[in-house]
Amino acid sequence: MQVAENLDTSNLTEIYVAGRPRSGTVWLTRLLSDVLASPIEIKGPNAEPPAFHGPNKDGEYVIRKTHGKDKLGKTVFIQRDPRDVAVSTMHYRAQTELFPVIKQMCSLEAHKTYEFHARLWLDDEKKAESYTRYEWLHKYTRIYLRDVIFDLTGRQLGKDLLDDAIKRQSFRVVRDADTKGRDEHSMWKGKVGEWENYFTKEIGEYLQAHMGDFMIEQGYVKDKNWWKKL
Repeated sequence: MQVAENLDTSNLTEIYVAGRPRSGTVWLTRLLSDVLASPIEIKGPNAEPPAFHGPNKDGEYVIRKTHGKDKLGKTVFIQRDPRDVAVSTMHYRAQTELFPVIKQMCSLEAHKTYEFHARLWLDDEKKAESYTRYEWLHKYTRIYLRDVIFDLTGRQLGKDLLDDAIKRQSFRVVRDADTKGRDEHSMWKGKVGEWENYFTKEIGEYLQAHMGDFMIEQGYVKDKNWWKKL
């Protein structure tokens, strides 16, 4: 895999993919980078070279992923069912118990609370230029990717261009192509509803007590009794 060295991104238009960790930010970042032929740059202690996720790209944008709460540039906020976020987090951390992850997501510490983080974006319609959900993107990838790109760039891209990028950035293709194992760990299964294989009534009751109203408001559950069917 070709890696860019000393790539100057200072003159490129910034696009940020914001969301809770394990909400699909890596996948959406890769999709945008591929479709827009623009490099990815991830800053921070575990920063990767701008083009780690694919061949060097000379597009007019630089795509950055953030789990922060501040708007930094043109931004798309991606949201995912907190139950699937919890299961994906457990696997990402190589843990075997789901309950500690759920408790952390419901913690009163603001930087850990799923609902607190989501509401910072959801309650301010002007904060992000685009909004999508992992579930939408997973089921109708081309439609919602097209919408996100139009929101961020004003460009209307064709079916073939979108479909080619979607195939290249599928979870299976990325895992098979990554011989170093870095992306395989980050892009796990990508399934929707995987939580059903891990939740117990005890875990469901706890999540309902701490985040139930928000989940009903967002349409992830129909009523307060969803956990009783587990």
